Amino acid sequence: MAQPGFVPANTLPAIDESLLDTQRELYIEAEQALRSNRPEQFKQLLTQLQNYPLYSYLQYKYYRSRLHHVDDAQIQDFLANNA
Repeated sequence: MAQPGFVPANTLPAIDESLLDTQRELYIEAEQALRSNRPEQFKQLLTQLQNYPLYSYLQYKYYRSRLHHVDDAQIQDFLANNA
């Protein structure tokens, strides 16, 4: 008998390991671009990571590093989508 909230592993969607490897590399590149103050490169990389599980962390890091330059609507949208 299945327990509530339990999903058998064989019913979960398959994870494309090569895609995740590529996304991990892009994530690291995006972090480096952000630390090196290359916002255009960061934004370009971020668009490639919209389906990556850590996407919202990159958004957070971007907004946090530029808090005085980000308008309130962007922050509100981020919070609404990630709270």
